[in-house]
Amino acid sequence: MAGNRIYVQGSYIDVHDNENVYLNVDKAEVNMEQQGINDRHPLDRKALESAVMSVQHLFWAAASYAVIFCVCRDRYDYTDNMSQFERLLMSLDRLNSSKYPCKNETVTSTIKNNAYMKLPIGKWETNGAKERTIVLRDEFIKAVEQRG
Repeated sequence: MAGNRIYVQGSYIDVHDNENVYLNVDKAEVNMEQQGINDRHPLDRKALESAVMSVQHLFWAAASYAVIFCVCRDRYDYTDNMSQFERLLMSLDRLNSSKYPCKNETVTSTIKNNAYMKLPIGKWETNGAKERTIVLRDEFIKAVEQRG
């Protein structure tokens, strides 16, 4: 929540809740602000399916869905876990008939094997993400914004 204030004494507090949180310390006061909070909105099933279909030509494998999950997590307030996201994708008919359908453990295992995906999407370039990952991330965001 933008504008929340946490007052701390003593040691530093590390906050992780699948959101970008920026901490500014001023006289032991911590101001939590989310970058782009006014631009954030959850995706509905139809918008998600449409945006994914428009970028599937950039997919290199089913593991590409992990990029989509991370963007939804960090930018579009997706709060369910990876398994729930996989089930959501598997329930979308157009994705099931695509070249790379999502299956159980696709997103989970991809993120487990690519440490940078645990970081906010804005930090991927400096933490080892491949160019194809960055391109897919950026094009998916554009696809969502064009439909929004």
